Amino acid sequence: MKRFIYLNKLNFKKILLMILVIPNWLSANELSIIKYGYGMRGWNGYEYEKAQLHPKQWYLPNYPIVRFKSFEVANTNEQALNGLYLSLSVNNNNNNILATLSFKNEKSHPYFIRTTSLPYIPTKNKEIASDIKLCRMLFFISTANISLDYLGSICDYRSSFEKDDWYKLSPHSEVHFQIKLNEYYYFMPNIKIYSIRTTDFTFVKQEWFIEQNINEKILSLIGDGNNPHQYHIPPHLPPIKNNYISESNQLIKFMDRFNFKGINSNNILMVKSNQVHIKIDGKKVKSLYYKD
Repeated sequence: MKRFIYLNKLNFKKILLMILVIPNWLSANELSIIKYGYGMRGWNGYEYEKAQLHPKQWYLPNYPIVRFKSFEVANTNEQALNGLYLSLSVNNNNNNILATLSFKNEKSHPYFIRTTSLPYIPTKNKEIASDIKLCRMLFFISTANISLDYLGSICDYRSSFEKDDWYKLSPHSEVHFQIKLNEYYYFMPNIKIYSIRTTDFTFVKQEWFIEQNINEKILSLIGDGNNPHQYHIPPHLPPIKNNYISESNQLIKFMDRFNFKGINSNNILMVKSNQVHIKIDGKKVKSLYYKD
């Protein structure tokens, strides 16, 4: 009995702590905790098993994903401030769930985004991209406390951060992408109301590349902090063994304080789309699986 009371006290303290850390402007209906995932199917040796709910912590160690409605206002204000807009619309067309992403740049300077962050673009500088393929999880789709698993692939891109690895959104331009969500997500076989929005997209300005280039030139002259033999120390001077800068990664840490690789809050920004609510009957949606 004493142990039972002790455990209850611990649980009460945890619950109380959760309540205290939630801001006082947050109401109960603004909080949604994702506990389960849905979509992935196991293979029993001769056929795929039916999709079932699974605890989300299997894939995300800290599985509660908190979504605040108040972030919508901040996101809208941020887009207006930077003149960079991302909008999402979703509709059911011929048993396909079509999502349309629209990026719009109203500024007089370009913005750049990593190609790995966008749906696959077969031809560069194409105003309307066709044959869209997803290269990562771009959409967060949920209903109640369930999120749909992303069942697509990850594209093989170069790891360098050269300018050619970025897509340029020209001044006063707009680009659209249309994606069949049911080719990457498996909707539940009944009527549900889904909340759909994008994950974060990171954009940078032209100055980001200039800063990165300057800092990398500096590092190429004095070493990257990982290999002490790369430092150009005159031969008549004794080796610098105990100096702070000779320790592994310390030079990079020092450069980080001065926006190493162009990490400047004025030249980098993150945007996400609006949230869309749509009623979908999974039985009427074309499945990416051949048979259930």
